[in-house]
Amino acid sequence: MSHASAPGWWTPVAAVALLWNLLGIIGVAAELMVTEEAIAQMEPAIAALYADAPLWPKFGSVLAVLGGTLGSVALLMRQRWAVAAFAASLVGLVIQNVHAFLLSDLIAVMGGTVVILPLIVMAIAGALLALARHGVAQGWLDGAGSTAS
Repeated sequence: MSHASAPGWWTPVAAVALLWNLLGIIGVAAELMVTEEAIAQMEPAIAALYADAPLWPKFGSVLAVLGGTLGSVALLMRQRWAVAAFAASLVGLVIQNVHAFLLSDLIAVMGGTVVILPLIVMAIAGALLALARHGVAQGWLDGAGSTAS
């Protein structure tokens, strides 16, 4: 199966999506590398957030950035598995945010504005999933492993 010609904006948008998700990997990596010494230097309320955090939201964060990055690569490769990758990314974001905003004291400690960036990230992730689905519907994305004729 060959894919239909994608519009001229497709590759630049996919490249920006990849850069965005690579920045996400950097952010998650930095978060995962916070040391006990660094936590000891934080304000007590913030240090408590780190100390009380379970491991499972970190898996959500990793799933979010890896799914988004793989989805962006799939967009560049014009592969329909971008949809599954971006869906996995959204699942990871939900896992991460359920803990952050519903099961921890993050908002009480940091204030209500702490939700702004995660909401922007969720909106972008949703838009990328919608873009991938649109690409499939338009015939711009092929099945996994197929080659263009």
